[in-house]
Amino acid sequence: MLDTAPVSNAPTTTEIVRFDHIPALMGLESHSWFLRVEDAVFQIARLCSDNTYSGGNWKVQKLSNGAFYIFPDTDERYRLTAQQRDMDEYISAPDKRVDAHTFGMIVTSRVLSELAFVFDSGPRSDEAVCDALTEAYHSLRDYVVGHNHAESKAIFAVLD
Repeated sequence: MLDTAPVSNAPTTTEIVRFDHIPALMGLESHSWFLRVEDAVFQIARLCSDNTYSGGNWKVQKLSNGAFYIFPDTDERYRLTAQQRDMDEYISAPDKRVDAHTFGMIVTSRVLSELAFVFDSGPRSDEAVCDALTEAYHSLRDYVVGHNHAESKAIFAVLD
């Protein structure tokens, strides 16, 4: 049964997220390729924000079902771009903006998905890493479904 509590009682990390520590959040040992996660986060954040994201510190939020997401440490609201999959219908309202947590869920999901494909086949193929990334992606997606996040329509428009 899916735990639908909004967030865990565990506090949000107060230190800057080190992107090379992301494997530990999934129970994996460090992997040198994860040093490139920061670039993936930056590129996807820019894509999802209509190229308005320009960098900054990120925090991590652990969720009640074991999932996690990273989010920008800001009160800024991010305008979603219509360049994403199936976003045209959702962006019909001008200037749709989401908070940093929603933006972080979107970016985290996209990064997990993209990296899972990288590790699925080819020269960087690693079944354990691919499985962990896929599980992390689905856990975050299940969390959004289970607790009926207020911005779930925006999240799923990007993910589906």
